[in-house]
Amino acid sequence: MDHAWIIGGVPNGRHLIWRRYVEEAIIGAVRGSITRLNNYGIDGPWVVMATLINVKGFAVIMGDDYLTDAAWQDPAFLGQITDDHLAPASLKPMLVAFWRVFGVDVSPELSEG
Repeated sequence: MDHAWIIGGVPNGRHLIWRRYVEEAIIGAVRGSITRLNNYGIDGPWVVMATLINVKGFAVIMGDDYLTDAAWQDPAFLGQITDDHLAPASLKPMLVAFWRVFGVDVSPELSEG
């Protein structure tokens, strides 16, 4: 299954990406796809790949108007994950790769779990 969505915009001339459109959306897209394919009798192992396009110069808004560094790479391939079950923890390498595009070592939530 292919998924594509807009993760940011340019309000008031600021090139911003909204964090929840990435972390929550990747996990949700994976869960939704697996559920749908399971309904048709299709089971893992699963392969997930993700690429960011047109993100160079955008920063992620972290809250309270705090921004990450601007993305330095475009396109940014976030990697490929192959797993039998694809639990949210399985997606950690992809989410870590996302944050590195913006100069962040790891998402605060990822470092806790």
